[in-house]
Amino acid sequence: MGSPGGFIPLGTFGQQAANAMLGGPFIGIATSGAVNPHAPAKYIITKATAAALTLAVPTAGTDDGVQIEFISNTAAAHTITTPAAGDIQDGNSTGNNTVMTFNAKKGANCTLEAYQGIWIVTTEVGCSLTS
Repeated sequence: MGSPGGFIPLGTFGQQAANAMLGGPFIGIATSGAVNPHAPAKYIITKATAAALTLAVPTAGTDDGVQIEFISNTAAAHTITTPAAGDIQDGNSTGNNTVMTFNAKKGANCTLEAYQGIWIVTTEVGCSLTS
């Protein structure tokens, strides 16, 4: 049964939590730099040349379930680098991964979810992991 008026009441949810569940607004990334590992977000990478992004490990327990999505809107080989081997796991490659590299194509994307101090790749299109 749908909500009256077509809206979802927020109740005790804050706007940030509601945005995260509903896809939220995009946050533009136009320069290289660090990404906040503790807040759910949906990033659109607009840097014309390859963005070198760094992503710290999530805090085990506290950040479990935090999802961060990255979408490339430029034809550049963006990278997301974590501090140590094994900080990103995708179920396909070795367990020693530290770098997610985007194909140099618009639309390359990945979603990472925090669990117990590591990033788990939940979706990926046009990206690959290396150590």
